[in-house]
Amino acid sequence: MACSYARSLVFSASKVLKMSTKTFARSRSCVLQNCMSVNPWLQRGFTRSHWVLCGEKQIPGAVNVGMNTTCSCSRLHTEVDKELVEFLDKEISLEKETSKKRGVPNLADFQAKTDGANVTLTRKLSDETITIKFNINNSVDADGLPEAEEYDQSQGEIPNMISKPPFIVELNKGGKRTLSVQCSFPPPEGMSPDQSAPPETEQIVDSYEINEVALHEGEWEEEVYSLQSDVMDGNLYDLLMDMLDERGINEEFTSNMVQYATGYEHAKYLEFLENLKTFTKGN
Repeated sequence: MACSYARSLVFSASKVLKMSTKTFARSRSCVLQNCMSVNPWLQRGFTRSHWVLCGEKQIPGAVNVGMNTTCSCSRLHTEVDKELVEFLDKEISLEKETSKKRGVPNLADFQAKTDGANVTLTRKLSDETITIKFNINNSVDADGLPEAEEYDQSQGEIPNMISKPPFIVELNKGGKRTLSVQCSFPPPEGMSPDQSAPPETEQIVDSYEINEVALHEGEWEEEVYSLQSDVMDGNLYDLLMDMLDERGINEEFTSNMVQYATGYEHAKYLEFLENLKTFTKGN
């Protein structure tokens, strides 16, 4: 599958938790046990959410953590630490299997540079420099995932989780000024054709949308005037979209960029799991 049940189900469970009260949260371990008994499919790979939900389990040494040390060194190793390491071993194994199934998308002539969660794509076009910047944090779209209690295993695999980060396109023609266009991916329900257009008019659905535009020197600071799309003239909006399309920022490119962001986000998630395992072990 494109992503493990483990990680996909976290988002399904989180939707349920957002609707719960604090009192329900205190009894979440009991709710999980009932849910698992009613929905056996949840038992497989219910990893990240299981550890979130089961925070109320009885832990030996919870009052006096000193009695849970398992070695003579100065580092503290509790029973939970041991269980966490065992869980991480399984989760890392599952996520590595997922990584093997991911291909590397074609980003045309753009060169990618990463710094933690930040990604910068750069392309030279004649005397013009095109730069695309985005951050993968909080970019995973789980809106298409079913609720845990509504999912039917006979429907097949859980829908893929994909990273759709908002992004900024910067155009510089060799001078001091830069045109910055802030863009984002609309939700699925926001990508329907314009119903107000005449029937004979060709319906165009853009893969992304412009949110804000600014022309500035140096960095895009708070004091720089910016024009939001909701007060922008329709003709100006269309021309800016055409301007980006001429420079390769089209549906094909954004589709490949989403694949790249999804793969990179998954790689950073796997790196986080491995670092958490090392930290827990005290190495």
